[in-house]
Amino acid sequence: MLVDNSYQLYNPAVKASAVPVKILITNFRLAERTVSEVTTRHLAFALRGLGHDVCVFASKTGPLGDELGALGIPVVAHPGDCPFKPDLIHGQYNLETIAALLSFPDRPALYLSFGTRQWREHPPTHPRILRYLAFSNSGRDWLAEAGIPRAVTRLLPAFVDMDRFPNVRRLPEVPARALVYDRSSGQGRSLDDLRQACQRCQIQLDLVGDLAGLSPTRPEVLLPEYDLVFASGCAAIEALASGCAVIPTRDGRCGRLVNSMNFEALRDENFVPAWPGLTGDALVNELENWDWRHLAPVARRVREELHVSTVAAGLVRIYEEVLAADAERRNNARGEFPDLTDWLIQLADQHHLVDSGFLAIQHRASTLQSVREESESRTGELTRLLEMEKAKVRAARRLFKEGNLIHHGLWKRIESEWREIERQHLDGDAREDRSPPERREPLGVASIRDFPPTRELGVGVELPG
Repeated sequence: MLVDNSYQLYNPAVKASAVPVKILITNFRLAERTVSEVTTRHLAFALRGLGHDVCVFASKTGPLGDELGALGIPVVAHPGDCPFKPDLIHGQYNLETIAALLSFPDRPALYLSFGTRQWREHPPTHPRILRYLAFSNSGRDWLAEAGIPRAVTRLLPAFVDMDRFPNVRRLPEVPARALVYDRSSGQGRSLDDLRQACQRCQIQLDLVGDLAGLSPTRPEVLLPEYDLVFASGCAAIEALASGCAVIPTRDGRCGRLVNSMNFEALRDENFVPAWPGLTGDALVNELENWDWRHLAPVARRVREELHVSTVAAGLVRIYEEVLAADAERRNNARGEFPDLTDWLIQLADQHHLVDSGFLAIQHRASTLQSVREESESRTGELTRLLEMEKAKVRAARRLFKEGNLIHHGLWKRIESEWREIERQHLDGDAREDRSPPERREPLGVASIRDFPPTRELGVGVELPG
């Protein structure tokens, strides 16, 4: 692996805001290292580095919250425990955002949406939430579908702490090693097309993340070892920052190689491929069109534009926009009650949907359990019947073998007696004028087959006479 050391000298020139802002960031949890929690950590440090005061409110805290507290960023379990009165509330997740707004009834807010899957991500509507942010244009579309006017939504690109990724590799003329870098949770992906395409292009394919059960604890060491990475979201940004070529991959869909021409479009979709994506020959063709001269410049753009400090500086400009809009708004806490009531009713509807879905899942699980128990019972009964039939077959085989012995012995006895009669006849023991004895034909096979045995099976062979 070759490393381009020129990237290590980059340090984003970001100017701090002229007026420091006191910011309260909300998140429903600050204990593990999910996307929202790591994002909250990076933003808190970057904003403090730009000269602003930051406090984080999370209803559930853990090791990550302890880490922030040890480094001088207050983490509180109740918004009222914030050590300062915030100028602005940076809301993430609906209940925590509303709790902070109720604790500071004269402070404006913005809301950062992390997704569309959970009820807690449904955007709250409130007169003092003056801007809504999303990581992709698709996220902005979803906010519009949820009733948020597009005029108050903004695009905030996803980001990475580039200081953690100092080594940037140089791309080869032909890729030799590829990695499926899956840092998502519960995101099932089809790997058949990736394996077949890499095999046809003679590229070694490795797997790390949820799909492999191997957590990438040190991506800054792992990623520079690969020429090509299949990833999306922050995982794709980390790979691009490490100098790897990236094909955006999500939920079984594969996009095109990120290059200097399609970088902006893919960045604005958080490096998530559009439906239906590339498959089969189209994916192989994308790999065969590898041109490192168009791929290598992407690393510099990623490190400059998607550095957490650069994005945080852009976020501060949105903060200033919120504060300017709030200066023109007349605070009326009592007038907020109807809007808050409407949102709570919407949230209740979301809970009803969740509860209905949960009850449906429970009913389905109970039904499947009953079907499983019935199937196991039926399987046991069929197994018992099968064993009985096998026993009958074994008994029939024994009867057939022993019956053959009886028939064989009977035939030998009859044949022996007939030969004795023929011998006596040929020796002339009978008088010439005596008519020869009637010649008896040997018993046929059909008659022998029906000859009844003279004993019970299992006692030993016993011939008649």
